[in-house]
Amino acid sequence: MQTYKGAILVFVTLGCFIGGVLSTCPADVHVNGCSIPLNAPFPYKELFKPVCNRHDVCYICGNRYGWTREICDVAFKRDMEQKCTDRYNNRKRFFSSIWNGITGATKVATEIAKWPFIRGDLNHCKHGAKIYYEAVKYFGKSYFVSSSPEWCKEECAKNAGNPNI
Repeated sequence: MQTYKGAILVFVTLGCFIGGVLSTCPADVHVNGCSIPLNAPFPYKELFKPVCNRHDVCYICGNRYGWTREICDVAFKRDMEQKCTDRYNNRKRFFSSIWNGITGATKVATEIAKWPFIRGDLNHCKHGAKIYYEAVKYFGKSYFVSSSPEWCKEECAKNAGNPNI
């Protein structure tokens, strides 16, 4: 009988611990990484994923915390460039996949046209960050939420989207 009670206690404690570890922030279900039209493959998509997720939450919760679209976008570019620096500073040339095309603003198309000629991992990656930034600058306006949902009041959501961290 004592062993039975001990086993129950262990399972309840373990369940509480796992439940706490596996619990997620409400913001987690509202992010989608780096969304590219037609889910096309694009260089640095995985590298920039956490930055894209922060940018998603910044757009959704920005109204609640006074984060403007411009603040979110500038932080987006800064954080992508930092990812590039962290990953490629002083490393050998990275062979990226070929850009399959995107239509839109002339600026984005111009930057994409320059990309294959940029040498060095860090410069290549930072140019990729510039393209992502230009794309959200030109195409992201409709995604910046004018009225933040209730879940944005959660501290974890504030931390997840804060452009100042």
